[in-house]
Amino acid sequence: LLELEKCPNVDALEADLKDIQLRLKRLNQLEVLLSDVKGKKASSQDLSQPILDLIDELEVSDEPPAKQGRGPKKEKGPRNMQSFRLPYRR
Repeated sequence: LLELEKCPNVDALEADLKDIQLRLKRLNQLEVLLSDVKGKKASSQDLSQPILDLIDELEVSDEPPAKQGRGPKKEKGPRNMQSFRLPYRR
């Protein structure tokens, strides 16, 4: 009985899978519809109403992803060497 409680809820996983598959189908449909639109500079006025409705339904935006911040800066200054380098010999 304890092993059954540890198992994930299969019905919920299947429902999530169906939702994701439906979203994928709609995204593919949107891609096909947008491939018919010529030019990369097409405005929302150039798109038909069904395309705009599908975009709103899928909550898709054309904004670029946010830039990630820079990491922490490295400390500058003298380094503590374990041993000194030997000079070049001729």
